[in-house]
Amino acid sequence: MNKKIKKEFIILGTVIVVLLFYLILKQSDSIHYDIPDLKPIEKEDIGKVEITMKGKTITLDKKDEKWVVGEKQYPADEDKVKNIVETVTGLSLSEMVSASKNYEPYELDDEKKIAVKAYKEDNVLREFEIGKQASTFGHTFVKLAGDDKVYHAEKSFRGYFERELDELRDKTVMKFDKDEITELYVKSEAVEYRFTKKVTVDQPPPPPDKE
Repeated sequence: MNKKIKKEFIILGTVIVVLLFYLILKQSDSIHYDIPDLKPIEKEDIGKVEITMKGKTITLDKKDEKWVVGEKQYPADEDKVKNIVETVTGLSLSEMVSASKNYEPYELDDEKKIAVKAYKEDNVLREFEIGKQASTFGHTFVKLAGDDKVYHAEKSFRGYFERELDELRDKTVMKFDKDEITELYVKSEAVEYRFTKKVTVDQPPPPPDKE
């Protein structure tokens, strides 16, 4: 074996050893932290949720099994509250992303983070901060109360919380069962319409002929 080939084998062997050490160290680093085990919460236990953005707090309260929002306790949009409560109770962490305490890249800095507190009476059941959607599109960056680390939380849910008070209000004026409406009348200066629902009643079959 000439010196040139021997030298190439030495270089190749060195590269392989370095790569092996890198992979071993990377694997070792990945197991040097524990993902917090979040205590399960029942949806029925949550009676209040505080959402704080840019120093302004919106409060959702459950009164007589109905959700209201704001100081004037407007009726809250049931579907939007459901998404918020289910996110709080179903919060699940999948990976630790950063321990650097540099929160701006994740929109967990004071300017952009959304702080969430969920209560049962006066007891805080869950407290965390929401950052931006991760590049995976299936995760959201979050930070837990009392923990400096940034984690991946499963699912993309920032949009459920990033709302103004008016967006969380129930704007429904009246509710009707569509099956009970049989006629609709519309009138303006130019036109007049009347829509009538045709109801078909099943007729019993005729009696058999007598022989």
